[in-house]
Amino acid sequence: MEMIKVSSILIGVADLNKSKPFYEEILGMTFDEFRPPFASAKLGEVEFNIEEDASYRAKDWAKKYIGGRILFLIPVTLMSRMLGVVFLVLAVKDFFPSARLRMRPTTWILVSGEAVNGLLGGILGNAAIMRGQVLLALGLSKAEFVGTSTTIALPMNIGKSSAYVTQIEWSQDLIILFIAGIPLMLLGVRIGKQFLSYVSTHAFESCQRVIILIGAARFLLF
Repeated sequence: MEMIKVSSILIGVADLNKSKPFYEEILGMTFDEFRPPFASAKLGEVEFNIEEDASYRAKDWAKKYIGGRILFLIPVTLMSRMLGVVFLVLAVKDFFPSARLRMRPTTWILVSGEAVNGLLGGILGNAAIMRGQVLLALGLSKAEFVGTSTTIALPMNIGKSSAYVTQIEWSQDLIILFIAGIPLMLLGVRIGKQFLSYVSTHAFESCQRVIILIGAARFLLF
């Protein structure tokens, strides 16, 4: 299987000096260069460019800006209810093979889907339900689904973490709890990977539809 190589990931932070301990001590990054307001670091084979106020360089600045503006123009509760209705209809339809949403994995579909994914992430902070629905519609295999979803989520979640890290009061107990949770997370990933090989494609897709249905209900009720 051909592996996807990530050249570098750009992270924007509010204060580079305050963020450095988090990336070094908690995430385990190694800094090659540290010259505020710029730094470069590595995590395994992946390279990161970390800058203070790096939004001007982000390629997806447009959809993030639009999502942020909509957040102030439309009440979050109203937006959540509207999306909940849309995803509820799509999730219910997906349980009927003849009514399922299907899309071809064309460049336009992929770019548009990621743009909407980023838009929802900018508005509500969580776009996993949208990503799952699109990947199901593309008809990907189990491995392709998990790999594609992870590749999309990684830079998005790193970007979110970089924004939140300086707003958290990192007490000793919180740092210990965070570090203790890492091996448990990795163990869960390993168990899930092993378990996935015993799950049929039909059962995997049905599980994803149930997750989308639960996500839609969350948007509607909470």
